[in-house]
Amino acid sequence: MFDCSDAEFVRSLVERIPGNPTVVNIDHHVTNSRYGHVNQVVEGAPATAAVIHQFFEENQIIPSRDAATCLLTGLCFDTTAFSNAATNERALDVASKLLLGGARVQDVIHAMFHNRSVSALRVWGAALERIEEDREQNMISTYLTRADIEENHVSDDEIDGLSNFLNLVTDVDTLRVFRETADGHVKVSMRSLTRDVSQIAKQNGGGGHKRAAGYVILNSKLVCGEDGCWRVEKVEETR
Repeated sequence: MFDCSDAEFVRSLVERIPGNPTVVNIDHHVTNSRYGHVNQVVEGAPATAAVIHQFFEENQIIPSRDAATCLLTGLCFDTTAFSNAATNERALDVASKLLLGGARVQDVIHAMFHNRSVSALRVWGAALERIEEDREQNMISTYLTRADIEENHVSDDEIDGLSNFLNLVTDVDTLRVFRETADGHVKVSMRSLTRDVSQIAKQNGGGGHKRAAGYVILNSKLVCGEDGCWRVEKVEETR
């Protein structure tokens, strides 16, 4: 498993595989519980891609141009194109070596930033209109419903990245994005400049990094009250 700190999610996948598979856990999240039979978790690494690159170097494996491009994509994604707190000397060193190895940086940039449809931007626009600011906590919050997503005929993958975008352009310390999922839950993504949001995520069954983390509120939906305020409401499971 690559870049996954959620032991329960991994367990649900392994249960579907016949026999008794060996789980190799390669990650860099501080909330990783070392659930694998083999664990290569480097918490100080800027991305799991950097952990893999280190493995290649130590074993004298030269990645192909395609492999180098994939690793650079992972590195750019986790550092938000070398702009967030995960960006360090190691990140830039690995990026330099991957570029020298033939990684196609323009392909990476196109895949990360030039892939939003007009419909997806409309959905983002709805989230921007709903931003609520808590000045005392120096925090903003917003949300997206299933109706927002389905009525605009976009996929969940198309609207991923909203929390990273807000983290780049806002002047607040912390932000939260709530999003209803297709399977009846609410996904919460958090970003912060100074707070350890990974601990909040961990307390709610999620995980991530100190400055970027998330969790899922099971069997729930977003509800707007008569006062115009919205909240997360649990939904009773049907038997």
